[in-house]
Amino acid sequence: MLGASKHRVRWMERKKTLEIDPKVHQKLLVLKRSGETIEDVVARLVEASSHEAGNARWHVPCKIVVLGPPASGKSMLVKFFFENKDPRLILSDFLLPTKSTEETTYDWLDLKVTVVDVGHDDYEQVIAGTQPRFLSNANEIIFVIDVGTWASQKALITGEIASLLETRNRLAPGAGITLVVHKKDTKEKETSEAILREVGDTLGKIKDGGGVRLESTSLLPKHAIDAFRAFRNILLKHSSLLRQALLPGFSRT
Repeated sequence: MLGASKHRVRWMERKKTLEIDPKVHQKLLVLKRSGETIEDVVARLVEASSHEAGNARWHVPCKIVVLGPPASGKSMLVKFFFENKDPRLILSDFLLPTKSTEETTYDWLDLKVTVVDVGHDDYEQVIAGTQPRFLSNANEIIFVIDVGTWASQKALITGEIASLLETRNRLAPGAGITLVVHKKDTKEKETSEAILREVGDTLGKIKDGGGVRLESTSLLPKHAIDAFRAFRNILLKHSSLLRQALLPGFSRT
């Protein structure tokens, strides 16, 4: 998995994602050694942690539950981020909607991430809390909706988000929730941004909805880095290595 991690960060560098914040870039420069590239820094931290005896940070367990209406694209996002799949190949493949819930464990930096990809057959029961084993002890919950589905099923999705928040409070009260508005490329930019504002306003009216993180994604090549950042931001508070690499002022150990 180390090789995949190096490949992913190298891809990020080609996309010049480090330009987003000069302070972040400065922190990465401080971590670099002579002759190293930016992706080498994170890879070196991962390798050092994997060989350090008794390092409690290595492979810290993290459970993520991913769910959403059928054909929202959640399984594609999981494959893109955790399996390092080329987004162009993902989009060209014909993937049937996930019917049964799938549970897969990935090594990602210093985390051992268990991803529960909730299938259509279990979707309503998980939201209602009648299938508690899937959400129990979750660290993060990712709710994926198609940007077009929001326009046509706004009331239904709003009710599902409200139910999910109530279920989260019972079964995994410490879990963060991220609402991912996917396939933003299928709408004009102005329309997509208007829908995001509307979704944000709607969240603010739901009990506990103000604590939901909102992200917009697409797997088209020109937008794929946004999908990567969305998932990276979700894992940020759980990964010590990621914070060392990206957050200015974080003490290096």
